Amino acid sequence: MAKKEIKKEKIGQASTVILKPRITEKAAMISANNVYTFLVDPKSNKTEIALAFETLFGKKPLKVSVVKYSPRVEVRRGAYAKKKGYKKVYVYLKKGETIDFM
Repeated sequence: MAKKEIKKEKIGQASTVILKPRITEKAAMISANNVYTFLVDPKSNKTEIALAFETLFGKKPLKVSVVKYSPRVEVRRGAYAKKKGYKKVYVYLKKGETIDFM
């Protein structure tokens, strides 16, 4: 019973690191080359992301690339609007490996 609880706890922690898959046209094109994009917690680092990915999907990534988007201030009709910043990652898998996140 304790092992199942530990596994559920690890999956819960991993899902707080990897927030959701980023599904765009570019992401669909590069997924053919075993590269997947995700939105992650802005405080997480590459090793945490790799461990969370391995916990959630059961595949060990070859490489993890991180792209950080900073928050921006826009002017809309004379009023200031703040766009939220986020962190996006590209996860590279071995040739022939795929994941199913739908």
